[in-house]
Amino acid sequence: TVLRVILIMITAFLFIRILGDDRLLFNQIILSFILIVQVWELIRFVNITNRELTRFFQSIKQTDFTISFTKDSLGNSFSGLFDSMRTIVDAYETVKIEKEAQFHLLSQIISHVPTGIIVIAERDSVVLLNDAARNILDIPNVKSWIGLQAKAKKFTEITADLPSSGRFLTELETNNGLKTLSLDLSRFTLLEKEYELITFSDIKIEL
Repeated sequence: TVLRVILIMITAFLFIRILGDDRLLFNQIILSFILIVQVWELIRFVNITNRELTRFFQSIKQTDFTISFTKDSLGNSFSGLFDSMRTIVDAYETVKIEKEAQFHLLSQIISHVPTGIIVIAERDSVVLLNDAARNILDIPNVKSWIGLQAKAKKFTEITADLPSSGRFLTELETNNGLKTLSLDLSRFTLLEKEYELITFSDIKIEL
């Protein structure tokens, strides 16, 4: 970039020096053409650079780690920059894979816990509903609060009426009969979202 700017300045300086001299009209035409080409090349260079940077930030935003950079078209001066960008993308990909593996492991553990676990986000989506919760409530897998209300109406009414976080004891009539639930409710905020964590077990079975 610096070299391009210097060349443009030199060409512009020479053009100004001979401007108005009729004897050097041909030279003026040549220099003006060279100056136009140099300015166009600088604009093209800047556009390519901006486009590559935009693609880089978009790939990070959309977690698209298949991006590749056309550093050869920009010269060796940008090799270090694009290598660093590639390193950042690879690091994000590694973190994403690790997070997915950890989430999968956690899901496997939770699915085998005998205590029912339900996590609700913004009273809208059911983030987590483990096997024990489905068995105790005798419901299929649901992904929304509306779906949970439809399949376990009495249970959602009970949890919605609870005043705050804490441990509660309640009775619930299901298709499998009357159950006495020891229920723990926790409400918290995470990444500006309101969550409800509900854990419960049928103490009749335990007794």
